Amino acid sequence: MNDLIILHEDALRRTHPVFSGTVAQTPCVFIWDPDYFTANHCGLKRQVFIYETLCAMDADIYAGTFDDLFPRLLAQYTPDRVLVPYSVNPALKQRHDAMATACDVTVVRDEAFINGEEISDLRRFFRYWNTAKKAAFSYNGLRG
Repeated sequence: MNDLIILHEDALRRTHPVFSGTVAQTPCVFIWDPDYFTANHCGLKRQVFIYETLCAMDADIYAGTFDDLFPRLLAQYTPDRVLVPYSVNPALKQRHDAMATACDVTVVRDEAFINGEEISDLRRFFRYWNTAKKAAFSYNGLRG
């Protein structure tokens, strides 16, 4: 099967389940969308972190808007399906829905660190951390 992995900032590691079941040559891309970063209040330090992580992962980075680049990626790679990591981020969920209208999309879930559905405001790490820190320092996380 000819797959294409499209990453986002909520799944920046090679151990993410989106990579399991794919061959080593499966293309892995990231759409570097400045409009998305601006709309989601992603500062320069966060962008540098994302960029450095993508470089370490050997992901292909395409700069431009999602709406312009996604159809081009489909034409370039002609995948049978597109694999994307799951996210609670509403903007990323909207992207996944848009992708699904153009091709076969498989959203791959990961074991949750915390129940992200409980977090209503994803704009600042501090708000996330206030919800997550109790689980992070407990023996079994939120599982027990």
